[in-house]
Amino acid sequence: MKEHRELSFLIDHMPLAYVVWDAECRITEWNPAAERIFGWPAGEALGRHVWELIVPPDMRGSVGAAWKEALDTASCTVHDNVRKDGTRLICEWYNTPFLDPAGGIAGCISMIQDITERKRAEQALRDSEDHVRQFFEETSDAIVLFRIRTLTIIDANPAALQLIGIAREELAGLKLEDFIPPQVFQDFIGKVRLDDHSREFILEKANCLRKDGSTVVVSILGKILHLRNEYIIFCSIRDVSEKVRLQGEIQATQAKLIHANKMTSLGMLVSSMAHEINNPNQYISVNAMMLADVWRDAAAILRRYREENGDFSIGGLQFGEIEELAPRLFSGISEGSRRINAIINDMRDFVKEDKSGRRGIIDINRLVNSAASILWHHIHKHTDNFRVELQDGLSPVRGNGQQIEQVIINLIMNALQ
Repeated sequence: MKEHRELSFLIDHMPLAYVVWDAECRITEWNPAAERIFGWPAGEALGRHVWELIVPPDMRGSVGAAWKEALDTASCTVHDNVRKDGTRLICEWYNTPFLDPAGGIAGCISMIQDITERKRAEQALRDSEDHVRQFFEETSDAIVLFRIRTLTIIDANPAALQLIGIAREELAGLKLEDFIPPQVFQDFIGKVRLDDHSREFILEKANCLRKDGSTVVVSILGKILHLRNEYIIFCSIRDVSEKVRLQGEIQATQAKLIHANKMTSLGMLVSSMAHEINNPNQYISVNAMMLADVWRDAAAILRRYREENGDFSIGGLQFGEIEELAPRLFSGISEGSRRINAIINDMRDFVKEDKSGRRGIIDINRLVNSAASILWHHIHKHTDNFRVELQDGLSPVRGNGQQIEQVIINLIMNALQ
């Protein structure tokens, strides 16, 4: 009697449902845990077929035969079940047949555990893993997972395979250093902090070596993750070649804008200089011509004086020398004034915006002379052996005179240097 009371106490207080059913699959015992799990009071459950209470209606077709087959051997199975209120359950059944005194199967003892929440959690985990895997497979950024100690590749998504230019079967044994140049690899290793797994590390710009020998510019974002009892390095690798190209174009455009601003400022400066220089230069030119006329009249008088009195000195030189030298001096002043005027005009033309584009009519000889005139000081500073040989009768051509003149200036400067 004591053992019977203890067994009854154990059955009544165990967390698992305890259900006994006979050879006809009719319930003979139904403990409080069974009432709690399935919602049927013992008074309503005893004497009824098992499947009437716990098998969902849409699954009861030929279930009786299947339940009788379960009496043959001990088993552990998982079934979709239902509560009295229609709520679906997933239960794990531990079935143990028992015999009658004659040795025939008298029924089955079932211990039943409600594993609905566990199965839902497992399904949610599988769904989450599926979502992560889908993101891993479909994201446009290359993702590579490395072992933290050896830096061998654990896995890579299709975008990474395409970026490196390899097939999936070629991943085995591949390391980070196989597609990252040595210096970049050292920079990468230097950013990995094994003592601080919370920090991300970034390489803003690095060359990635593809299998075919070509390179692409990439940025690498890395982080240490704990995955399946192992620390790994997660790397997101993004192809930034186009971004780098566009940045280069932007910088080149900015440089052109700066140069254009400089040329605009230079044009204003040249215009101001031309105005300031032209006025005194006009005085020089006019005065030189007037003094040349005065000299011609005075020279005739001085020649008669020499004939009558003999040679004499003017400005430390004999009149005979002065008579020969003075015309060249006046001519030199006039030529210098003309040259100043030509240089100013050439500089004006050089900095003036060429609105003709590439369709303007240009004279190559004039552009050569203009470039040589602008660089006259530099030429005579660097060499005594400079001459201009122009071909006569060249036909005018279409083009951008300002750009061609710049080319000629560059050629002369390169030669002088």
